[in-house]
Amino acid sequence: MKKAKIIIGILFLVSVAYSYYKIPQWLIEGTAISNTLAGIILIIDGILLHKNKNVPIIAYQIIVSFIMTVYLITTFLTAFNLYNNFSFDDGFMLLHAVNPLVFFTIYLFTTKLKTNNNILCTSCIAPSLIMCYLLFDFIRHQIIGSYVYQIIPNDSNIMLVILFALGTYIFEVLLNFGIIKLKIYTESKIK
Repeated sequence: MKKAKIIIGILFLVSVAYSYYKIPQWLIEGTAISNTLAGIILIIDGILLHKNKNVPIIAYQIIVSFIMTVYLITTFLTAFNLYNNFSFDDGFMLLHAVNPLVFFTIYLFTTKLKTNNNILCTSCIAPSLIMCYLLFDFIRHQIIGSYVYQIIPNDSNIMLVILFALGTYIFEVLLNFGIIKLKIYTESKIK
């Protein structure tokens, strides 16, 4: 699995480069960031496995949280025709649908949770990258006047933004709790 992780990580980075080479100004999208970080973590983990070391599981959990949120939001909103700005053409099919599922599968079957992991604590820490991304998007909105995805209307008041962030955090904690429970279940079945 050592070489496979490195190769898959490189493919993630290539898919980001291919998808965004004509629109590099949009590399600030969560799709680009989550797929890039997933590729980097896979490459680093593959290299560390050659030295009999591993990437800390919390790093995987944080990126799983981010990339699976991209997957869930893009597929759900597109499937129900609630938001039509997500592309599933060319490389974006990889970034929105394939890469997240590949990364999630690698997380489920090739990483190990430590038995002393506190599930609730990990579930609360895992959304940190998404929350940082929302903060970045809010600051960007204050500077240029628009959000990256514009799921929140650009003319929203601060209270709506805070409620959106709070709702996102609660959703992410619950999502991560479920992901970790699934990971525990998967590990118990593999043994």
